Amino acid sequence: MGGELIIPKIILIILSGGSGSRLWPVSRDNFPKPFISIQDGEDSFLQKTIKRGLGVPGIADVITVTNKNYLLQTIDQYKLIESKINYSFILEPSGKNTAPAIVASALDVLQKHGDESLMLVLPSDQIIADQNLFLSAVNDAINFASQDKLVTFAIKPTRAEVGFGYMEVEGSHVKKFVEKPTIELAKKYFNSTNFYWNSGMFCFKASTLIAEMNQYDKKLLQQVENSYNFAFKENANEIFLNPKFFDDIKPISIDYALLEKSCNVSAVFCDIGWGDVGSWSAFTSLLEADSSGNRTNGNSIFMDSHDSSIYAQDRLVALVGANNLIVVDTDDALLVVDNNKSDDVKNLYPFLKDKKYNTFLSFKLNQRPWGHFKILIEQPFFKVKHIYIKPKHKISLQFHHHRSEHWIVVKGKAIVINDGRKQSLQENEYTFIKAGMIHQLINDENDTLEIIEVQCGTYLGEDDIERIKEIENE
Repeated sequence: MGGELIIPKIILIILSGGSGSRLWPVSRDNFPKPFISIQDGEDSFLQKTIKRGLGVPGIADVITVTNKNYLLQTIDQYKLIESKINYSFILEPSGKNTAPAIVASALDVLQKHGDESLMLVLPSDQIIADQNLFLSAVNDAINFASQDKLVTFAIKPTRAEVGFGYMEVEGSHVKKFVEKPTIELAKKYFNSTNFYWNSGMFCFKASTLIAEMNQYDKKLLQQVENSYNFAFKENANEIFLNPKFFDDIKPISIDYALLEKSCNVSAVFCDIGWGDVGSWSAFTSLLEADSSGNRTNGNSIFMDSHDSSIYAQDRLVALVGANNLIVVDTDDALLVVDNNKSDDVKNLYPFLKDKKYNTFLSFKLNQRPWGHFKILIEQPFFKVKHIYIKPKHKISLQFHHHRSEHWIVVKGKAIVINDGRKQSLQENEYTFIKAGMIHQLINDENDTLEIIEVQCGTYLGEDDIERIKEIENE
C-alpha cells in the first residue's frame, strides 16, 4: 500500500540587509538598495522580490532577515502588498553577509516548522524577467532539496564579469566555486560550457543546512545559535538577534562558509532573465536605450552624446559631447562616473563615511510608501520638512520621545489624530504635537496633502519614533 504523498512546507526567506554602497547617492545607509525603484512609481527591489516569492505555490511563511534599523521601512513596504501570508522578521544588529543571516533563518524555520520544511532563499536586490521560468526552476530546486541537497540556481554567463561568483558544474553537481575571478579567468569561464554564475538564490531543507554547517563551520553555527537562542523578542514575529554574540561573528558569505566546502551542492539551470543590480552600470542597463545608446530616468537632455545614462530626481540634467558616462543627480549629491568604472563607486562610500559626510547616511528627499518628505532646514535643535501624503494614505500611529512637532497644512485637507483627539485641518490651519503624544496624519482626499512640519527637540533623528498598533483594521 503506497504512502500518502507529503508536500513539504516552503518557507520564503528574504535577505534584505545590504547597504548597496555601489548605488550611492540614491542608496544610503538609511535607505539601502532594496528600497530603491528602477523607475518612478514602480515597485522597489524588495517589493518585486517578495511578490516573486509569493507566486511560488505552497509558501507557508515569509521570514525577512534585515538590519534592525530597516524594520519600519520594510513593514511599510510590505503593507502595500496584498497577501494573507504571515510576515516575520529576524533583525540583525549589524550586517555580517549572507551566512549568518541564512543560518539564523534556518534555526527559526526548524523551531517553527520542523525538520522537513524547505527554505527558498531570495536576495532582495535582483531582477528576474520571466516569472514562469522562475517558478519552473523553483520546482526543480524543490525536488533536489527534498533529497537533502543544497541547491543553488545557476545562470549561464552572458559576458565576462569579474563582479560575480562562478560555479563549475558537472551534470547537476557543483564541483567548485570561484568568487569574483580575474578578467582572464572570467573570459575563460564565459567561453566554457560548464561554468555558470552563482545567482545567490538557494533552496534546501533547514535541517540539511544546519547539518552541513555543523560539519564545515561549527564555530559560526554556534555563534549564530547563541545570538538566536538569547534573542530579544518583541513579539512572535520580530526576533532581535542578541548583539553580545552576533557582534563577534566575522562577516562571511554562505559561499565561503559552506558551499565551497560541501560535496552536497546541486545546481538548477535557469534562463530566467536574471540580473544582479550591483552597480550603476547594471542598474542603468535596465532602462530603455535610445538610438544613440543613451538611457534616462528623469528630466534629461542628450546632445552629441552616446552610450551614456542619466538618473535624475528633480533637476534638468544635460550632457553635451559626453560619451560612456553615468550621471546620477539627487538633491544633495551628484555622481559622475565612467560606465566602465561604476563598480568603483563602492570605494567612495567608506570615504564619505570616514569624512563624516551626511550624504552617506541619508538624503534630504526621503521616499516612504505613504508619500515622501524633503528636509528644508536642519540645525542642531530644529528641523523643517515639506511632507507630501499621497491620496488615501496615512502615516502610522506613533509618538516621539525627544521632539515636538508643529504641522501647518499648505495644500489639501488633513485629518489629525493628536493625543486621542481627532480634528480636521484645512489649508493655512495648524496643530501642535508635544513630545510623547500619540499622533497620526491621514489624507482621505483624492489629492496630495502637503504639510510643513517644524520639529523642535534635543534629538531629531528619524529613529526617534515609536509606532503604535492600530485597533482598527488598516
